[in-house]
Amino acid sequence: MAAALLDRLAALYPDILVAGDKRAADLSDAPDAQFAFMHAYLNDFEAARKGSVDMRAMFITMRTKYPDLAVIGLLNYSVQQTFGK
Repeated sequence: MAAALLDRLAALYPDILVAGDKRAADLSDAPDAQFAFMHAYLNDFEAARKGSVDMRAMFITMRTKYPDLAVIGLLNYSVQQTFGK
């Protein structure tokens, strides 16, 4: 579902796409790069969900794979919601 929404947004051909969880404002806002990153992130998130026995394991898996995300609380919240906590 989220991947389909990303595809719909990409079909609008935006000039920029600002990610809210990047560490530095000077990192690229190029839509192609942002959409590619988000597709990869969502695929990795789903794989981590399927391969994790609990919230902690999933959080560690994603945090290890994406150590440079700035807003760790968003990842924590997403993991909690995934496990229904």
